[in-house]
Amino acid sequence: SWSFESFVSEASKNLHKICVSSATDLEFINRFMTSFENTILRDVSSAKKVMNDFREKFKDSSIKRYGLRVDEMCKMLYLPISYAVIKTDADNVGKLIMGDLGVIGLKIDDYLKELLNSVDDATKSQGLSEELREFIIRNLRERFDVLKDLLKTLNLKDQILISPSWTTALSLSLILSSLYDHKIVDENYGALIFSGGDDVIALTPSMTALNTVYRLRRHFSYEPFKKLGVKPVPNLPTGRSVSLRFVNLKDLMSEEFREAIELLEEVSKKVSWIYNGRSFYKDSLVVSDSRSNIRSLIPLNKEFENIIEKSLLLSYLVSIGIISSGISNDYINITKDPKILPEKALEVFGSYVLSRNISLANKNVVEKFIKEFVEKDQGLKEFIKISSNINGEVHGEKINLLSEIINLTAIVRRHL
Repeated sequence: SWSFESFVSEASKNLHKICVSSATDLEFINRFMTSFENTILRDVSSAKKVMNDFREKFKDSSIKRYGLRVDEMCKMLYLPISYAVIKTDADNVGKLIMGDLGVIGLKIDDYLKELLNSVDDATKSQGLSEELREFIIRNLRERFDVLKDLLKTLNLKDQILISPSWTTALSLSLILSSLYDHKIVDENYGALIFSGGDDVIALTPSMTALNTVYRLRRHFSYEPFKKLGVKPVPNLPTGRSVSLRFVNLKDLMSEEFREAIELLEEVSKKVSWIYNGRSFYKDSLVVSDSRSNIRSLIPLNKEFENIIEKSLLLSYLVSIGIISSGISNDYINITKDPKILPEKALEVFGSYVLSRNISLANKNVVEKFIKEFVEKDQGLKEFIKISSNINGEVHGEKINLLSEIINLTAIVRRHL
């Protein structure tokens, strides 16, 4: 008789064997990589572009199989024994409902400017004449000036007066967000358990979990407005904290849900980051694993969008074998205790560890990859530099974003 573990192990071995024997030409490898990229990096356009560039630059006949170690690549094909629990919750919603924009660092001038831009876009899409469009915008601007004077007189700095139109707009925004959440989870092969517009509970396959989280955050408020037909509907101008927990199929689900929620409340919503002289609170992703004590914290504010996408790319490169899965262990062994090192040291060590963990077929291919994708402008070396200079704090504990990203690779290498 077969035990669950022995069945999974044998099935995964056979899948790996079939993959290795089939990966004798570029067509199979190209379809293999494209399929996984469309799943894991589905909406991360910058990461998918890097992978397309990789195949284009490494398709030379003198480089077999794009320079990939096929045995490592085929480890992505296995029978999964884990899934992901996702819990999200928007930040400071209660204060927003009370009209307080200052709590999220939003100036009333900026908010009204975005509203004017959105109305202007809507009038353009309706084909209105230039004269009529200018009349509408001019009158709106005059009314906004009256509103700002009124708020100033009432000593309501960066606050919107609570009115039926404000609460209606927020309610409509939450309804639209809830519909978007359902669509995003469904497109990533997940099961939506609950969505209230600001908060979400969902289960997804491990492979699509990071992309799901990224989309749930991006569509929530990266842009100031959603469109309902041509009508601009304001997004809640606040962050959305997220807990992502990878769970083994044999783990007790109720306990893992409890742990995911606790990490959301006690970690994601307690962290602060400093970037380019600005402070960012909450609005972060905590990633955890039911079978390890490793935890990773990643900021989700739009200011960090490029870093988020590069982090997802790095995780994928580790999973497909272009970067060694041992990069996290190597980083810890070299830095010893990264928490006591200055940012410059982390940058130097991080770049060194990355370069020496490129795991392609031979030295020449490795050197070409480093030249094309690590050392070029906007490459992985610049990503290492930027992330090593972003620091955070949670419950008095200092953290560095580069170390958190390395922790992320240590978690996802077991699940992607």
